[in-house]
Amino acid sequence: MGTLIRKRWIIAVALMLVGYGGSWVSKERFTNSLNTVKFFGVKTCYAQQELTGKSLIADSVDVSNRQIKEAIEVRQKYIEAVRAGDWKRGRQHWNKEEARRGTIYNIYCSSSERYQMIAKQFIDIVTNASKMGDFIKLTVNWQNEASKRTVFTEILYVVPEDGKLVLAHPLIAMTRDWNRQETKYLIYHYYLGHIFSPRNAAAMDSFVRDLLELFQVKQDRKIAYYIFPPNQDASELKQWGVSGFGLGRTSIRAGFVIDCGRDSEYFPHEITHMIQHYLYKGVPCIFLLEGMATYFGGKDVSKEATLSNLKGSLLNSYVPPVDSLLQMCPKETFTREGCHWVYSVGAAAVGYLFETFGVDKFKQFYICASAPEGARPDPQKFVESLKRIYGLTPSELDEKYRQWLIDKKFERIEFGISRGTRLIAFLRDPVGDDNGDGSYTYPEESMKGICDLTGVEIFEDRDRIYFKLTFRKLKSVSDTTNTWREAGLIALDTNPDKSDRICFYPLFNPEATVSKDDAFEFEVHFNSRWIGLLNERAELVDFRKNPKQVKNFVDWGRNSFVFSLPKEIVGEPTEKWKIGVGVGLTDDPRGRPLFYDVKLKEQAPNFYDVSDSNGISRESIYRKRILPMVRIRLEK
Repeated sequence: MGTLIRKRWIIAVALMLVGYGGSWVSKERFTNSLNTVKFFGVKTCYAQQELTGKSLIADSVDVSNRQIKEAIEVRQKYIEAVRAGDWKRGRQHWNKEEARRGTIYNIYCSSSERYQMIAKQFIDIVTNASKMGDFIKLTVNWQNEASKRTVFTEILYVVPEDGKLVLAHPLIAMTRDWNRQETKYLIYHYYLGHIFSPRNAAAMDSFVRDLLELFQVKQDRKIAYYIFPPNQDASELKQWGVSGFGLGRTSIRAGFVIDCGRDSEYFPHEITHMIQHYLYKGVPCIFLLEGMATYFGGKDVSKEATLSNLKGSLLNSYVPPVDSLLQMCPKETFTREGCHWVYSVGAAAVGYLFETFGVDKFKQFYICASAPEGARPDPQKFVESLKRIYGLTPSELDEKYRQWLIDKKFERIEFGISRGTRLIAFLRDPVGDDNGDGSYTYPEESMKGICDLTGVEIFEDRDRIYFKLTFRKLKSVSDTTNTWREAGLIALDTNPDKSDRICFYPLFNPEATVSKDDAFEFEVHFNSRWIGLLNERAELVDFRKNPKQVKNFVDWGRNSFVFSLPKEIVGEPTEKWKIGVGVGLTDDPRGRPLFYDVKLKEQAPNFYDVSDSNGISRESIYRKRILPMVRIRLEK
């Protein structure tokens, strides 16, 4: 008897998982299986609920409001069409854009068939309806009638279109009034106030074209690309592929990418996820999924920056082996400490396989290592495919990618000043002007002076440009009583003739009117524990972030930061070069000098000191709230 009960239990759980797994199991097979399964002689609640799906309205919802009532009716007509399997009728209740894209079902579900099965088996209850301008926001709980358990919560908007009310998911509703630009491969939707960059968009189109050609795949529809304001809370989009704030999210089935942190038209990591879907609609384990996206598209930094920093870690510290990272599930990857190894090690492993064995083998490997559409990713498929296609075990791959990476040479940020350099320019800054607009004070008395920039010297040799920034005094982080530390930014305008360059408005003042003269191609963020170089696409080209990697960066005896950049990246200095330097504070425990991340802005208000030695008035600087760019006077 015990054996029989265990068998029925295993069969029941397996069938339920199959039911939730995806579209590869037919609706009829799934339904018939449920009708025969029993727990201890009792039919499962799923079998009992098979044909009891119905729509209800909570008593708290104000249906006396005509617009709310009409909005609920529109949604109910759509659900009726879903339950009947009449998707043509269902599309009539959605806005034109989503009806055209074919995404008129909850993205929480793996397919429209899965959504229909839920609609037939569960009760949907409109629990809240509220007006937001001419929008109606509906919150719907899908519940199991017997247990009253909520399966998931659905948020929908009902919006006016062509004289009638139609359904829209939050992303469409939230961005209906936004600006829009269309390119060959993407459709950009961006918030009012964002300055669209045709240069970045062209780079993104070029990236998509090259990746499509490399893998010989076709794009079935243009990618919708949404640019949200930096730091906007996107938690309302959770069911649509976005979980709270982050740099970006992708919903592959719906065909859109959300940029909610970079404020840029260039986001190749998330776009690579879309190309993966064109390559094969199934999904591999998170190690291969994110490793491929990071190798081809970078992450929040460039591919080169990721690999060069991993090389530094391989030489200086412990890096987890491949086989341990294969076992990580997606949830752990985004929550567990040290999860970044999945991205960096994954990128290096993919890079080794791709560059050593070629694109055809890698395509074969990616497809074989992926679970079918709707099924759960399986790390074992990675292991089996690796052995079959490359003849490698995970431990052998671990050994080979490490040696491959150690042998690679990277152009990178370096520290200290080499012999044979010559001084080519310098800026002087007054002592004691580290009070911003005149009213800034330090959060700690002992910190006074650490943001008082007193000079910038620029050197060069045949291959590199060297920067030395001197302060009234510097104190190590351990000398302060909390996490406050100095944070600096250097902006470099190396080609003023370019029309499309970075402007400082996102970090300093999002509402600032920024002219061409205030733009630049490169920016360097730094503090005593971290330094990063960004290019004109706001992409980190290189960064260093641990004591071993930033050794010799700070000269404590001379109160200076000293580093150099390769000319291969920034070019040869000329009389046209301009520079802007600003120093402030950060309380980010990870040491990243992101000024807009400071929690107590009144205590750390942007820049305490800026280099204004060319006669620009401080009053003008802080009124405009921009980083002043001053021309470098090259020494003969």
